Formats: sequence, structure tokens, C-alpha cells
Amino acid sequence: MSIIQISKILQRSGDLVDLPQLDQAEFGFASDASRLFIGKTAGIPENVEILTAYSNISFSQIDGGYGNLNISNTVADGELLVYDGDNWVNRGGATGGLIDLGDVADIKIDGGGIGYVLTTDGTGNLSWSPKGVVVGNISSVSQANAGVVTTSEPFFLPNSSAITITDVIGMTELNGNSYFIGNVTSNTFKLYADITLSTPVNTEAYTTYVSGGKFVCATGGSEGSANAAGVTTSIQFNTNNLLDASANFTFNKNTNTLTLHSTNPSHPGDLIVNGNITANANISADTASFTTLNVTSGFPTLTVDTLTTTEITTGGVGIAGTITGNWTLTSGSRLEATYADLAEYYGADAHYIAGTVLDFGGEFEVTMAGIESNKIAGVVSADPAYVMNGMIKCEHPVAIALQGRVPCRVRGKVHKGDMMISAGDGFAKAATSEPKMGTVIGKALAKFDGEEGVIEVVVGRL
Repeated sequence: MSIIQISKILQRSGDLVDLPQLDQAEFGFASDASRLFIGKTAGIPENVEILTAYSNISFSQIDGGYGNLNISNTVADGELLVYDGDNWVNRGGATGGLIDLGDVADIKIDGGGIGYVLTTDGTGNLSWSPKGVVVGNISSVSQANAGVVTTSEPFFLPNSSAITITDVIGMTELNGNSYFIGNVTSNTFKLYADITLSTPVNTEAYTTYVSGGKFVCATGGSEGSANAAGVTTSIQFNTNNLLDASANFTFNKNTNTLTLHSTNPSHPGDLIVNGNITANANISADTASFTTLNVTSGFPTLTVDTLTTTEITTGGVGIAGTITGNWTLTSGSRLEATYADLAEYYGADAHYIAGTVLDFGGEFEVTMAGIESNKIAGVVSADPAYVMNGMIKCEHPVAIALQGRVPCRVRGKVHKGDMMISAGDGFAKAATSEPKMGTVIGKALAKFDGEEGVIEVVVGRL
């Protein structure tokens, strides 16, 4: 091989401040600082320092570097090197300070399972723990004895865990049922009917699995008991920080029915709502209490033995509603209304406006009253507080006031308390003498001094 001979390497030494510009490839050693340099005359002449243990160089002088990198022997176990906007610094561990990991979507920690959370043992050690409810996705179910469920992701549940299966397509026999799991691997388990895993669930005759499905497991921990409480379809709730349920409070997913009931008549199941309630499914309870209950046209059925509420509404003025059954007001109770008269529907021979005086007669039941007629039926009501005979079948039904106060069309001078009789053409007038039987419409409640007008008249009190 060829030999390259270096005839001579020039070297200068002295204090750093006395070091002259070195020629190309000439070395210079600063004795006072123990730093080594090499000369560079091409381009921009300079003494280029050669990196040694004694070099004083900042991270920003390194090609591509930015900020001052300071790593000392005081870095503690568990600390991270982060950039604070100006310099590279130590964070976490003994140094403290915020470590910003950015968007949670950009962070990934392996291990754990669906529904699991990171917990600490109090000394800073983290581990995965199941809390609350674990939900897993099913990718297949075998037709076997016992049926084997394969999941899309690891789930980390122990043997004998209780699960409920839903939303399976194909092998729908599994949907809505609860099972116990055994022979657990990271993403498979067998189905059993009992917690001791002695009775396998035979899926050989079940419909072939197609796709989809989920399993749900209440894992317990500080949030609840080991398994879902109650019976199938029971709604889970918190009792002294334990997962609890009752057979009297259930939700059937298949029928979309919420049920609250009790077989003990001395302790009925109460449904209490402190705000408005609107439902798209039937409501069934022994006792129900509402602030406001809206039952509008097309809404489903509300079935209760006792209903307590401050307001029952069809949803708005003019929206019809129906109450069916024999109802009784208890002692001390009363039924109040905005308007003032009790009325009844009759069949008329034409349309008559409110306040018109009618007779019994004509082609149907009532017609326009004649002058001083003794066949008076009454006055057409404007806004009856209660109206009877609502099932009448006719072309022109009119509500005639039977009792209470009602606006009435009048002619001529009227004094308060006057007996009112027919003036003809649907008007009333004050009787000038003792009225004949059958002619009295009612008594005037106001004074009138004009040709024609409307005043209130009390009917049913003669």
C-alpha cells in the first residue's frame, strides 16, 4: 500500500489571548484554557476549535442546533429534556414543572383495555385498572358448546365476569342476555350460564354469526359491585357508592319500555320529576309526581294509580284532549275555571253568534227567539267554563248557557237586576211587568242605556 508521509505539523502554544491566526492545518494550543485549535485560511480565515473535554461551546453553535443545551450531572432519574422557548431544560422528577404532552389524540400508552383507567399506588407507580363499565366489540361468535366469543380488542376481564351481549347481527339469540365468561385469553372467552362456569352455553343450534355486537360488563371497583345488580333489564344506580339495582326499576331495550312498579301496596314505586316531562314511550308507575305533565296529541299513554302534578296540559290553547273514566273530587277539593258559565250543546237550524237569545223550536232543537217568547232555551255562550253533550252530531251545534253569567245582546234601557225577556231577533230586553212563566232569560248584571249592545246576564237564577 502507498504511504503518505507528513513531513511536518506546526504547532504553537501560549495563552488563549496570545494565540495568533493559525495557518492552514497549523495547530495551536491555549495553555491557560487547555483548548485546542486548527487554522483555516480558505474562505473566512479563523481559528476553529477542536472539541475536547475543556471546550466551551454552546448547543446553538452546532449545525442545526437552537437554544442552549445544558445537561449536567444533577439530572435526576425520571426527568425529561424539554424546550422552554429559549433553552433546553430538565422537567419532571425532582425539578417539577409542567410537562405538556399536547393533544390527547397524539398520546398513546400501550396496555389496558376498553373502559380501563390509569391508577396510582400512591407512590407514583401507574397501572391499568377496570373501573365502572367495560364495553367491548365482538368480531365473531362460534357455533359450539360452549360458544366462543372473539373480540376486536384485548379486554382484560377475569374468569367468571358477568357480561351482557347486545347488537349482534345473525346470532340474535344472544342479544339482551347475560352470561359468565371463562377460558379467557386476551381477546377470546367462552360463554357460561353460571358463575361457577359449570354450565356452558351451547350455541351449536343458534343462527350463524354475521357481524357486529358488543359485550358490557360492570367491573365494580370503588364505583360499584363486581357484577351488574338486579335482574336482566334492571337499571343500575348508586347506593352508598356501590352499584345497585332493583327488579322494580327496569328498562327493556327491545320494547323501549321504562317500568317503575312495586308488588308491595304499602310501598308503591314513586316516579318523581322536578321539571317538565315529555315522553315518546308509555310511562307506567304506581305513583307519579310531576311539576308539569305535557300530554299532547299523538303522545303515548301515561298509566299511574296516583298522579300528583301542578299542571296537566295538552301542550297549548286550542289543542283538544280527552279524559276517560269516572272521576270524583275528594272532600275539600274544587275544580276551578277561567270562564263563568255552564253550557250544553244543542242542534240549531243556523249558525248563531255568542249572546244570541234562542227558543226551543224550529227545524231542529233551537232557533231564533220570538218577541216575549215563553219557549226560551237560553243565550248562546261565548266561552263556557264547562260544556256538556260534546258528542252531539249536527251541522250547527250551539252551546247554550244553563247556569252562571254570560254575555247577552240587549235592546233598550236596562237596569241592574232587571228580569230579561226576549226582544226578538236574538236580543233580550228588560221586562216592564211581571214576566210570564217560560219567558225569563235571566237577570241583568249591568246597566245599559242605548239602542242595542251587550251586557252580562246571570242565567239559571230566577
